[in-house]
Amino acid sequence: MGAPCMGPMESSEQFREQEMVRLTLELPRDLVDWIDGLRIQMGFRNRGLIVAALMRELMPQPEAESMDEAA
Repeated sequence: MGAPCMGPMESSEQFREQEMVRLTLELPRDLVDWIDGLRIQMGFRNRGLIVAALMRELMPQPEAESMDEAA
């Protein structure tokens, strides 16, 4: 995969306030390398925070925010 590149994501402090659940993933080596690059680039301490941030970027936005964007 290409060089790690992403827009602004939530900080690790925002994740610490929520209940966390441990999850095991099997991923191809190139994805793990990309996640590790993002982790280093963004200063996160573990891969889980990067995966959570990526998932939040993909998560549908609440209806109120979607209506604001349409206006």
